[in-house]
Amino acid sequence: MKKISLLIGLAVTFSYSQVTDQNGIFAVGSGGSSLTGNIGIGLTPSSSSNYKLEINGALKTVNLELTNSLPEGSTFINWNDLAKKSTVLNVGTLIDLSNGTRGMYFLDIPISNLTTKSLMYFGIDDRNLKQRFVFTAEANGASDLSLNDKNQIEYFKALEMSDGSKVVQMSNTNSRLRIGAFGNYLPEHKFVVKDGSAMIEGNILTNNNIGIGTNSFVDGVDNYRLSVEGKIRAHGVKVYTAWADFVFNKDYKLLPLDDVRKYIDINGHLPNIPSAKDVNEEGVELGSMSAKLLEKIEELTLYLLKQDAQIKVMETELSNLKKHRNG
Repeated sequence: MKKISLLIGLAVTFSYSQVTDQNGIFAVGSGGSSLTGNIGIGLTPSSSSNYKLEINGALKTVNLELTNSLPEGSTFINWNDLAKKSTVLNVGTLIDLSNGTRGMYFLDIPISNLTTKSLMYFGIDDRNLKQRFVFTAEANGASDLSLNDKNQIEYFKALEMSDGSKVVQMSNTNSRLRIGAFGNYLPEHKFVVKDGSAMIEGNILTNNNIGIGTNSFVDGVDNYRLSVEGKIRAHGVKVYTAWADFVFNKDYKLLPLDDVRKYIDINGHLPNIPSAKDVNEEGVELGSMSAKLLEKIEELTLYLLKQDAQIKVMETELSNLKKHRNG
């Protein structure tokens, strides 16, 4: 019984290794029969098959060259006809019955009634007929690499524009780019550089806030475009703010020095200047505080000018008094 089973197995194996044409004729040895039409290895092909050679099994080869070079100026009925006739490589499960496209495919598309430039096209589809990977390259034109999600909505694209500029885009609203890191940083951070620095040789533009060491931008009722947790060092700071020259207006009411003295005795600081407690709790606005300090300097100048005028009057009166006594 064991010998019979072995012989049957060898016979089946031998039969599947035969080269057969569509007429069922086997090619055996160097002196075998001539084969015509479609050829099969390990199977008998159909005369109506679209394939000249079919193999039931794996194929091992040192080199494989696939060519399907259609001439420029070709004519196609429609895009399905174009895809079918310009296909060079078609691998995987049959996806689109209309044009015979499988999961992975490569097309060599000539200039035609449907295209203005010759085009190389490589794509990978899933079994739901959704394009997930697409690469195109036009002769003397643009190139384009796209990745799509399960709904065939693009989430990554790298392309060369017709003007020669290069663009990388991630158009999905929940896209994020992580360098040196894993993890979910949404919704706070869409661009993350982990354990390293980032250098940009150009301007940084944002329509929102910038935080250094902090993500808090609100202080009381104010929202700050730049918020820093720590010290700031700079060679210069320029602030645009209202200035205090109104002190020199003729209708400005300068407090008498006695009133200033009384205010200081009660409050412990100058009028219209925040207290130490307020500064410790709320900080100070650089531009506003500079204007307030200038206001006090200008008021002090007015006090000095007023005193100078009084001193000159006193000096004049004293001089006249001396002249009267000596006269």
